[in-house]
Order: sequence, then structure tokens, then C-alpha cells
Amino acid sequence: QIPISRAAPSLYITGGNDNLCSSPTNYTINGIPAGSTVSWSLQGNTASASITSGASSPTVTVTPTTVQGNVSLIATITHCSFTYTRSKDIRVGTYSTSDYNITQYPSTVCLNQTVQFGFPWYYSTPASGTTYNWTWGGGFVYVSGQGTSVITLRAPSSPPISGTPWVIGRANNACGSGPMSQPKYLVFQTNCWSQFSVSPNPTSDIIQIE
Repeated sequence: QIPISRAAPSLYITGGNDNLCSSPTNYTINGIPAGSTVSWSLQGNTASASITSGASSPTVTVTPTTVQGNVSLIATITHCSFTYTRSKDIRVGTYSTSDYNITQYPSTVCLNQTVQFGFPWYYSTPASGTTYNWTWGGGFVYVSGQGTSVITLRAPSSPPISGTPWVIGRANNACGSGPMSQPKYLVFQTNCWSQFSVSPNPTSDIIQIE
């Protein structure tokens, strides 16, 4: 028996975009060898979209539902005894708070230190063109990153008096703006500042501690 090997064809999916909002969209697999068969399928949150035509042709139609979610469009190409697959990740609808959970880096900071907050996309890479809005309060000072997935702020230079500094954010795509996240409160290092005041300071004599 003689093993047979050959270079894989250059296959790629075109058409549509990374977001499906409300209209059916066509996607095409390109570069298929003559005599190949094509089969399309969806994986992920299949309640968010369905294949409505072209499931066994080079061009497929995907129709979104009203259920937000992430799907992967899979093209399976069979040619003789060889099988190849290509995929495209698609976001259906806007984002929801279940898609992101804001994290702080570093995990603890002290007064007047810079700190970053970001969207960790655990389940899928966000669609191209995704933008972000950030809001903050409690004494934070803006440094950079508004409109991106990571914002840099500076912690207050003195101990907070009226509440812990906080930040909220949301992600927006071609289908619209998602809801604001739950507040993420700044985590300070322990013993970051003294609970006492000393006067006079400096001194080489008697001091008063309050």
C-alpha cells in the first residue's frame, strides 16, 4: 500500500461579516477543488442562528434569530478521500453582561498608582469593529484607553472618604450597544495608608497621634 499525500487547497470563507443583526446573510467558501462536495453547519449557540439555504452548496445563507449569542459557521469540504474544514466566528445581536466580566490589573494597588480594567473575552473573540464605553467615579483620574477594551486609570492620591472607586463598561458592535456591566470596585492593598495622623510632622520632640 502506497500512502498518498498532497498539499491542501487554499480554502477561505468570504461574504457577510462578524456580526449578524436581523437580516439573512450569505457566506461563500472559496478555492474548492473541482468535484468536491460542501457541507455547512453551525456550532455554538445554535438558538441564535440557522442555515436557511445552501447547506450543501458553496454559498450558504445564515439567518439570525432574536437570541443573542456566538456561533461558528463550519464549512466541510470533501474531495476524493480528503476532508477539509474552515470556520468563521459570528456574533448574533449585541453583547450582554454574560459575555464579559471586568477585571482589574494588578489585582491590588495603593494610592496614586495606575491600574487597568479590561474585558476578558472568555468565550469568544469579539467581532471586528467592537468599541467600548467606560464610566468611572470615586476619585479615579483618567489616563488612557477610553473606547478600547482596556482602560487605564490612576487611583486616588488620598484615602477614599465617600466610597470605594469604581468603574463600569460596555461593549458595542454593529448591532448596537450592550448594557453596562456591574460595577467593578477598586481593590486596595492592605495597609496601604495609615489609619492615624501624626502631628507635628516632622518633629524631634513630643508628637500627637489622632
